[in-house]
Amino acid sequence: MRTTQTLLVALTLVALASARSVCFARSARTPREAPRLARGDPGPQAVRVPVPRSLSRPRAVVARQILDRFRAGLAGEVSYQRVKRSGLTREVWSDSHGNRRVLLRRTGGSSVAFVRQGDYQGWFGTTRTGQLLLGERIAGKRWSVERTPAATNNGSVPRKATVGIVGPGEVGTSAALQVALQLKQTGVRDVKVVLLGRTRASAQGKALDVAQAVTGAGLQGVSVVGTADYRSLRKADAVVVTAGSPRRPGMSRSDLVGQNASVISDIAHRLKRNLPSGAPVLMVTNPLDAMTQLASSILEPGKGSTRRVMGMAGALDSARLERVVADSVARKYRVPASRVGRVSATVIGNHGDEMVPLLSRLRVDGVPASRLLDRQELGRALDSTRTMGATITRLAGRSASMAPGSCIARMVTAMVTDRGDVLPASVPLRGEMGLKQIAIGLPVRLGRGGATIVPTRLDAGERAAFARSVEKVRQDLRALPGR
Repeated sequence: MRTTQTLLVALTLVALASARSVCFARSARTPREAPRLARGDPGPQAVRVPVPRSLSRPRAVVARQILDRFRAGLAGEVSYQRVKRSGLTREVWSDSHGNRRVLLRRTGGSSVAFVRQGDYQGWFGTTRTGQLLLGERIAGKRWSVERTPAATNNGSVPRKATVGIVGPGEVGTSAALQVALQLKQTGVRDVKVVLLGRTRASAQGKALDVAQAVTGAGLQGVSVVGTADYRSLRKADAVVVTAGSPRRPGMSRSDLVGQNASVISDIAHRLKRNLPSGAPVLMVTNPLDAMTQLASSILEPGKGSTRRVMGMAGALDSARLERVVADSVARKYRVPASRVGRVSATVIGNHGDEMVPLLSRLRVDGVPASRLLDRQELGRALDSTRTMGATITRLAGRSASMAPGSCIARMVTAMVTDRGDVLPASVPLRGEMGLKQIAIGLPVRLGRGGATIVPTRLDAGERAAFARSVEKVRQDLRALPGR
């Protein structure tokens, strides 16, 4: 960020430089220079800013577009200025309309091209240290590719960790395996996973399967226990609740709310009696936002900035959108997945058709997705994300389990290791966004105590969509028994 800001400041001051400068206007000094300057064309100098083959396709596409703008002709009265000082050569083309092209070249190979054309600004190149500079400012909105700092722990990784999973069905057992894998990857030496089922026998059977899968993956220091006794959770560092019934054909959403509400209410009261007071609880049961609010009203009715109870939804919806966008970019630009780069998405609101993807935050290897996909392509990606759960069920004959398990593990690992990851999650609101007595998806920072809401600024369209999402959750809350 500092390097980029320094570069931009230098570029704005370039016109003031005068040391060893040579200035030309349309009346160029030599016949050879006259045709190029008369066209207002920066000429072949732009070729000296190469696009490295190692760049991902999204970054390469935008870089080439910036260089094409760089080569585009200027208009009106055109001037050229060249300054060389301390191994740095600065060349500036300006016209009487305020448009500008700047080329910076340093001895040793680094170079940067800067374009200003009306309200548009773009820059591409590398610094002396090899850091990539790539970004644009369009209509007052700025983006740039910057180094993303690696996630760091707020404290030390614990030597041991215990995670409970209530409801070891397909999602629960998938989460159990992923929790063990991810906790071991972060450096936790002793991992214990407690699968708590309706009966001891069924839970033990699931535990044996998970334990053997962990061993088959070559991991040591992991124990998996199957039980029906909630007292086994008295030393748990976090608990995941996946118990409940799926929505079946002919069942209304209100029917599902009423059926699962009784299950979650019973589980929450049992957890309240047996779970350590500071251990976070991650809800997965649908309808997720309503079940999260119900569990929170039992487990943490008090106040505070940290939410002990939260729901896993936004992390899954965001992961689905990231996958769909990555595939769309790969198809459009005919490149393998390895050339797409990391996609970053944030989806807030309720877990359902009224989810709210924040398109302003959707990035493909640091590049706004709107620079790579047109409005129709983005619309198809959003529609596919909203219906992904139903699509998987239709094709596979059962609901998804692997992706939810992976997202559960990511959230649990961030909390147990106090890593501070920022992910969307459904959290009970206590005045945030002007709302109370409702749980809904927002970006949160995950730590050992649970989730802390990260302030989020929404534009007008996103606020309207979020309001519709809130109303959808309120409909589910009104269907809760006793409401």
